[in-house]
Amino acid sequence: MVLLILVPSAAQAAKAGNSQNTKACQKDGWRTLMTSTGASFASQGKCTSYAARGGTLTPKPDVSQLWQKWGTTCVSNAGNLFYGGDAGGWYFVCYWQWPVGTTDPSPNDVTTFASICKPTGGDFSDDAPGVDEAGTIYRHASCRNIPPPA
Repeated sequence: MVLLILVPSAAQAAKAGNSQNTKACQKDGWRTLMTSTGASFASQGKCTSYAARGGTLTPKPDVSQLWQKWGTTCVSNAGNLFYGGDAGGWYFVCYWQWPVGTTDPSPNDVTTFASICKPTGGDFSDDAPGVDEAGTIYRHASCRNIPPPA
């Protein structure tokens, strides 16, 4: 009597382990997922390929909750709030403006805005104050290219 024990190779075990991950991309699941760096997938095939290679799939954040947090932070810092988006992506902007010779109402530290933007997979920017043609000083913090909600 011969006993045969089959042990999968490391590559086979990894492939089997990733199969559940690739299933998450199917049936439009790819639309609700992003990479570990926050990048969205262009198609189910791109998601499946990423997952099969061992990439970490992360659920997209609830943009409406982040929008509320961004809005509260903006308004509590005397900012004006703008947002928008379409199937290509969303954006949040907090905009400050004030007359020359008055105190800058915008916060010195915008790390709170950056920390709200980061989980969205969006691109954060904080522009240095500028002066428009009417002599009004302005500044804005923005989170752009946020993956659209599923």
